[in-house]
Amino acid sequence: MFRNDTAGAKDFAADTAHTVVEVDAHWWEYFSGYRLKQWQKELRKYMDRTGVSEKEICEYAGLVYSDAAVFYNRLPKKRETYIGVGMALGQPLDTINRWIRKYGKKRELYVKDITADLVWIYLIGANAKDRESGRNYYRLFDQCADAVAQTYSNLWEDYIEHNEETAQVAAELGKVSFDEQFEGLTSFVASHIDALKTAYAKPRRMLDQYVNMILERVASKDYDQKPTLSTLRGYLDDSMINYLSGDPETIHALKRKSDRHVLNFKHIPKGRRSHISLALALGMMQNEVDKYLDLMGFFPLDAVDQQEGILINMLHAWEEKHPLQRKLKQRVLDKDLSVEITEEEEKLAIREMLLLRQDLNEEYSRMKMTCPYIK
Repeated sequence: MFRNDTAGAKDFAADTAHTVVEVDAHWWEYFSGYRLKQWQKELRKYMDRTGVSEKEICEYAGLVYSDAAVFYNRLPKKRETYIGVGMALGQPLDTINRWIRKYGKKRELYVKDITADLVWIYLIGANAKDRESGRNYYRLFDQCADAVAQTYSNLWEDYIEHNEETAQVAAELGKVSFDEQFEGLTSFVASHIDALKTAYAKPRRMLDQYVNMILERVASKDYDQKPTLSTLRGYLDDSMINYLSGDPETIHALKRKSDRHVLNFKHIPKGRRSHISLALALGMMQNEVDKYLDLMGFFPLDAVDQQEGILINMLHAWEEKHPLQRKLKQRVLDKDLSVEITEEEEKLAIREMLLLRQDLNEEYSRMKMTCPYIK
């Protein structure tokens, strides 16, 4: 097993002392309000176009309004606020998802998430098509979600027989017409039950590739048994190990003894930072983190954001100093057999990848900052 030390981090901090751009307070002050200014500009455009006021938006979405709307003066923190504002303005799913990703820095609505997102997507679509009735589709969420959950529970089966791509499921949902008993939606859930069981399979598969690559090279004569995720405890947080365990093809929990699917959903980390931390713990560089975030429905690392701009710079400096991890990924993940790397170099690359967060932590400390991606 690799030593969990900080020697590499100290070397990294020393070698990159003049590489990381020092923070210019005035520069960051200018960009700190950039997203808010863009958000306000967009809102003003849509409010002028639709004639819907801040007060009317608040009434529609159940938001507090006094002399001004909080959602306009500050970037909303909750996805539901972006949804409510967007629905009040009659905006389509693409616009609301873009707001959630860009301004909220949160995961976009995902059609295979039947616990909430599928319902929101259905209601957003119905709302965008029906602006004449005056019906408040936003307030129908709880009633609609209950109908979906009941249908899903009634139709639950033990084995997945057929999967569909997320885009295909989303396109089919867009064809479902609204009815007050939600019969069209519950019928849709029944028809696509297998596809809905495979939520988040693509990002889980990506993580699984990294885990397998790491575990296959952690093996040593010190172990009587094949290394498992628990072997990486100390490099990965306990919550990460819990999330990575199990079948990557489904988010459902398994009964330990029977290996049969049960109607319990694995906990999916909600925070974007949690997913960034997980990607870093597995040794991902910026392009890989961005790919994973995109698969999860998040906005990629943002160079305009003060915190993420620093991380991007650090990752570029770290990657330049650690070329072996790139060679390993090219050979194993990209299956480029023309890349030559020895067994010892592979193990060194894995060790460096697992120590990435510690290296970053040392560099943040050198800058007198707290690393937000390690506990």
